[in-house]
Amino acid sequence: AKGLARLIAGGTLVQTSWVEVDGTGVRPLRFRFDDGSERKQEDAQLAFDWSRNRVTGAAKGEPLDLAVEPGTQDPVSSQLAIMVALMSGREPEALPMVDSGKLRETELRLERRERVTTPAGEFDTLVYTTRRPGGRRVTWMWLAPQTQYLPVKMEQLRDGKRAFSMELTSYKLDP
Repeated sequence: AKGLARLIAGGTLVQTSWVEVDGTGVRPLRFRFDDGSERKQEDAQLAFDWSRNRVTGAAKGEPLDLAVEPGTQDPVSSQLAIMVALMSGREPEALPMVDSGKLRETELRLERRERVTTPAGEFDTLVYTTRRPGGRRVTWMWLAPQTQYLPVKMEQLRDGKRAFSMELTSYKLDP
């Protein structure tokens, strides 16, 4: 958060996802969201129980217990699922996602190929967008094959105005 938003949000926003990755894709196990403030009503803690196809925990200050279908993701694992599909040579697909305490459908679209420059270098990228049908928010991701499809740039727009943006400043791929 910057400027006046920093006064409201406080510290650093942290999203963490614990996942399993296999030949079929990404499966979230746990998810944690901390908005960086002392207020806890925006935070989330989720646990996925795939033997029962349920997700439980708390989100936005409310207890959560939802039925989920196989393939359902959290906000972080959904991005990993796109990367894993691309690394496997598959076209990524939109998957249901648990976000803000609700099960939501998402749309995923390949917009174009684009060469971008970030502090980490110059990259040929695939530009994807994700959004909820009828939603006011769209997330743009520039995914570079040379970084194993790690996003080298991301932007989120809400009602056409930038809500956040990031650029890759450095990276190191393990052999």
